[in-house]
Order: sequence, then structure tokens, then C-alpha cells
Amino acid sequence: MTIDARVTSVLHQLALRGLLPVADAVCKRRGVTCTEVCGRGRTRAVAAARHELWWLIRHHPERQYSFCEIARMVGYDHATIIHGVAAHQRTLQTPGSTKDTCHPREHAALNQPRLLRQLQTES
Repeated sequence: MTIDARVTSVLHQLALRGLLPVADAVCKRRGVTCTEVCGRGRTRAVAAARHELWWLIRHHPERQYSFCEIARMVGYDHATIIHGVAAHQRTLQTPGSTKDTCHPREHAALNQPRLLRQLQTES
């Protein structure tokens, strides 16, 4: 599968589930593109954004996706998803850790159904 086909497939899977606005919000806040997050890039900023996105999908307020579902959606192994979600959880629990992360209240706000609907209508 080519890089463009892979990115297109992941973006399509996110759009089908109404998760594209969440991905866009994470990318905008972190200063990376959705193409980078949906690709295979391994820079610190891209990996942190990807882990945050997976964490938000895993803790979605309307439907809690399993690690296997997220893995199929984004084209990674489920063990990679488990590691990424755990890594992001550790950054949220580390006191004074503001590098490459946001406050847990921002996560809660991103996962509010009202905000998700608002982001979808803006897109």
C-alpha cells in the first residue's frame, strides 16, 4: 500500500466514525498535519499527536473503542495502540509535564458530544 493510499484509508475510517474533527483539533493544537498523524512518521511531535488521538478515541464519550478497533481503524498493531495510549496517559499523570501535551480538562472538552458536533458543523 502506498503512503497516499494508507493516509487516505485512515482518514476515511476516521470520517466514517465521525472522528475526523477530533483528529483535526489534535493536529491543529500540536502543529502537525493529519497526513503526518495518519502516516508512519516517527518524529516526537507526530508520535505525541498520534498517541493523543488514540487516547481520545479510546476514551470517546459516546462509544469506547477497543484497542483492536482502533488498530484496524488506523492501520497499526493493537499492541502499538496499547503502548501509545499508555504513553499519553503517563504524560497526563506526570505533574508539571506540559511539554507536548494539554491539560486533562482539554481532553474532556474535546470528548464532549456537544463540542464534537460543533467541530463537525464547522468543517
